[in-house]
Amino acid sequence: MKKLFITLLILPGWFLTVSYLSYEYVEYGPAFLAHLFSTADAGRFLFHIFVLCAPLASTALGIFTADRMRLLSRLRDLSGRYEDYYQHAPYGYHSIGPDLTLLEVNDTWLEMLGYRRDEVVGKMKATDLLPSDKRASAGDILERLVSKGSVENRELVFLRKDGSQLPVLISSTAVYDEGGGFLRSRTIVKDNTQRKHMDDALRQVARRWSETFDTMPWGVMVLDRDLHVLRSNRYFDKHPELSPGELASTRCKVALAKAIMRSSGADSNGTHVEEYMDEALDRHFRMYMSPMGGDGDSVVSIVDITDLRKGEKKLLDSRNAFFNMLKDASIAYGELEEVHTGLIHALANAIDAKSPWTKGHSERVTRYSIALGEAIDLPHRDLDKLRIAALLHDIGKIGTYDFLLDKETSLTDDEYTEIKLHPARAAEILGPINRFGEIIEIVRHHHEYFDGRGYPDGLKGEEIPLMARILCVADSFDSMTADRPYRSARSRMFAEEELSACSGTHFDPHLTEVFIELIREEKV
Repeated sequence: MKKLFITLLILPGWFLTVSYLSYEYVEYGPAFLAHLFSTADAGRFLFHIFVLCAPLASTALGIFTADRMRLLSRLRDLSGRYEDYYQHAPYGYHSIGPDLTLLEVNDTWLEMLGYRRDEVVGKMKATDLLPSDKRASAGDILERLVSKGSVENRELVFLRKDGSQLPVLISSTAVYDEGGGFLRSRTIVKDNTQRKHMDDALRQVARRWSETFDTMPWGVMVLDRDLHVLRSNRYFDKHPELSPGELASTRCKVALAKAIMRSSGADSNGTHVEEYMDEALDRHFRMYMSPMGGDGDSVVSIVDITDLRKGEKKLLDSRNAFFNMLKDASIAYGELEEVHTGLIHALANAIDAKSPWTKGHSERVTRYSIALGEAIDLPHRDLDKLRIAALLHDIGKIGTYDFLLDKETSLTDDEYTEIKLHPARAAEILGPINRFGEIIEIVRHHHEYFDGRGYPDGLKGEEIPLMARILCVADSFDSMTADRPYRSARSRMFAEEELSACSGTHFDPHLTEVFIELIREEKV
């Protein structure tokens, strides 16, 4: 249709010229050219020039019109895109006048608040969107907008049409007339619900962290890279003889120097453990110093082990406070993703220290588990999970009476029932730490038997997680080959025969076969 229109604009000029030239030729014959360009009659000469130029004029008009139509089409397309971007922008938009009347809103704004355009534009005021006790703030915001020219990231609560409240974040700029008078605003409205929920969650976590941190039964402090005390818990308020600043500048400084000079004083993850005797106080202390995050900060725990040195073996009187401290301290200081493996080692050692018979048990079980996992080609990520699960598999024994762990005679039925609770207790202790979801399943089920006669859930066969089956074999092997209060350590040959005899009942047959081969090759 457009091409036809352009053609109709161009053809008349050509038709006029061709027709007139034909007439001239018929009238004057071969002399028609001389007649055309004769200047004897100026009017006729100008008319001839017009006729000869008509094709050029009509062609130019056609080209101009075509370009104009293409430009208008492009403008309509751009206008449609702009309108679409504006109406369906990810944020709401509104404009208000000097009297707070809503002059314009986009579709996103209407969807956010549940209104129709004809209910809002020119009919509602900005104050109508605010709860009654907050409406005075609208005037304050407008006054600031008019005087400053902009308002950024102001938190408000808007009322939806159904009466529910919507937390929003607004940013606005002012539009003025030539005389500097305020005309209207250009305001972006962002749904602030998710951010408010996150802020509430962070405040709750920070409060829980602060409560846990301050109620720890031992001294904990956080140091920066220069060993300045960033925070210390209330333990030091109750024990003024222990000065966090003095400890940081003396004991921690010495411990850090030792860790740098000799790697044997720290584990592979940088955790340094040191025991010392404070002669002035006549008390023994154990200090755990570990890096926290990547900024050079560190967390230091000071544990009074005087009673332990005198014979009492309890080092832990809280089931999960240590882990909560690590998790919440990490959040409070900007480290949301990592619970440091070095402190997991420290906690595992502390768990094993509940009884002289279990000292080193968690580390050995971890070594056996990793050897078996590597032998069956577990992915590296799963090996990391298996390592943590093996270190923490007996954390549930924190809640077990010490005398049961050290008893030299057979356990009664009630005592054995109490012991069997430790996998489920472990799962409860680790439960609040979200990133331990898969690790919790491994720890909970490491005493399940392949034939379904294990505990706590009676799973069998492939129902038992693969890494829990690995941990079961490794834990049983160490239990047989280590001293116990009721018997001496059994030989590796005995353990191999026992594993083989219980293959398919207690243990996964394939894993048992692979582990026995590791025993024979002395790889465990």
